Amino acid sequence: MTKVVASIEARMSSSRLPGKIMENIGGKPMLARIVDRLSASEVLDGIVVATTTSQEDDVTEEWAKTSGVEVFRGSEEDVLARVVAAQQFMGAEVVVEVCGDCPFIDPPIVDLAVETFFANRCDI
Repeated sequence: MTKVVASIEARMSSSRLPGKIMENIGGKPMLARIVDRLSASEVLDGIVVATTTSQEDDVTEEWAKTSGVEVFRGSEEDVLARVVAAQQFMGAEVVVEVCGDCPFIDPPIVDLAVETFFANRCDI
């Protein structure tokens, strides 16, 4: 069975809205809203928060651990390297890449995308 993992690229140092991943949306941080939505997917085998090694993201790591979400810390500048390393950490074979400012991601659309990927023997 192929392991499908969603990685959420999330960092506190946004240039337009610093700290946005922890902004309160209806009583929960935005990051929690994203995790909640992804948790409703029927095809994901795991979720990992891919954050940076910056001291600013200590709060991101602490939130993830407290919330029972896997977390990986990597390069702030090289997002692709961070995502790849997070997916390797998770043992993923298929990657669902999610931005850390996407609280309205739709679980059925995630499922459809992954099902379409498998049905069409795609590379990407």
